[in-house]
Amino acid sequence: MDATRNNNFGALRLIFASLVLYSHTPQMIHGSRKYEILYYIFGNLTLAEIAVDAFFIISGYLITQSFENSSSVWSYSKKRVLRIFPGYLVVFWICVLIVAPLAGAGLSGFNVSTALTGLLANIRLMPPNGFAVFPGLPFPSLNGSLWTIAYEFRCYIIVLIAGSSGLLSERYKIVFPLVAAFLLSINALEIIPKIEFPGSSIIGYPRDDVRFFGLFVCGMTFYLYRARIYYRHWTASLSAACLLVGMTNRITAEASFAIFGGYMIFWAAFRVKALLPSVFTASFDISYGVYLYAWPVQSIIIYYVSRDSFVVSLISSAIVAVIAFASWFVIERPALDFARRQTQSRRAQSAE
Repeated sequence: MDATRNNNFGALRLIFASLVLYSHTPQMIHGSRKYEILYYIFGNLTLAEIAVDAFFIISGYLITQSFENSSSVWSYSKKRVLRIFPGYLVVFWICVLIVAPLAGAGLSGFNVSTALTGLLANIRLMPPNGFAVFPGLPFPSLNGSLWTIAYEFRCYIIVLIAGSSGLLSERYKIVFPLVAAFLLSINALEIIPKIEFPGSSIIGYPRDDVRFFGLFVCGMTFYLYRARIYYRHWTASLSAACLLVGMTNRITAEASFAIFGGYMIFWAAFRVKALLPSVFTASFDISYGVYLYAWPVQSIIIYYVSRDSFVVSLISSAIVAVIAFASWFVIERPALDFARRQTQSRRAQSAE
């Protein structure tokens, strides 16, 4: 079963991006996860963590499909770069030049060289946090959501290497469920401590690599075995029950979401009738914009307007939606259209 336009992936991505916003709000206000609803219930993961996990599982599926549908390695690479970097580059400079002054930092201490280093050399892709921003807030960061983008892009490279080396073929695909199980087990048992070491600002944290790679490879596995996986309502209900049980234990929570939650995600994508957001996301994919801009908008609202979770979530949602639409029409869609035209042009030249 392939991912075509007749699915709910766009709606699911928008829902998960919105969950990140709503889940972050009480944490950003109180500086504690204990006020977040899912953590309050299970004491393990938050809705934001679940949503980010879902992004990586979905990406594992769709990016693997993207590689197989690409005419060349160059075509695949170009599509992936143009999908993720234009929006990121814009939000980076917006955070530095607009959000930072609003956050009380000003530009007096702004160093162009430092910013460019953070932009071009820092593989973790985090806006510089050297500013003293949002004094008095528990998380004084220009944009605390962007740290996952580096891991997303690394996963694109994993697909590139696997595809170029022939590992995505029928003969070798058994490797992926084994790798996924291995990585999810290491993450669950916390074998790799989450410590900072010299250079971690550049190459990241090993446990985060294990976590995100495990989730992504799980999504790849769902794609590679799509012809053998059947999405039925009763199995989705059974998966939901297994997920609820798994969520009650710290060790099994994330692995349960990867397996049973992953099944439910693809069941919802392929077997559930078109969700209401699918009507809009078929033409407007604003989920990436929502994810990019939610944190700085929320921080500004909390800093200047209110520290009531409902008020912050309501106002932030409206503002972020407008910005996300602008990002889609002005930045993201033009970049994707450019990639599409380039691919069509190359195919036309090859046919001559």
